[in-house]
Amino acid sequence: MNDYKDADSYQFEKHWYLGFLGLIGFYKMPLVWAVFQGDGTLWDLTNLLWLLWLLYFLPEKTIKNDELI
Repeated sequence: MNDYKDADSYQFEKHWYLGFLGLIGFYKMPLVWAVFQGDGTLWDLTNLLWLLWLLYFLPEKTIKNDELI
């Protein structure tokens, strides 16, 4: 099965470079891990939100004009 035609309909998001902010989440991971070990506070779990920025690296499907009809 050949899906090369579907690969053309995906492109990176407009602000794909913001995905690099998600790498901060890996830096903050020891604080998150400390919560589960009983050393941190629940507020430290908010550092997991940094990982949401990694979603900007996922390509999005583009809609062509002929697909609207």
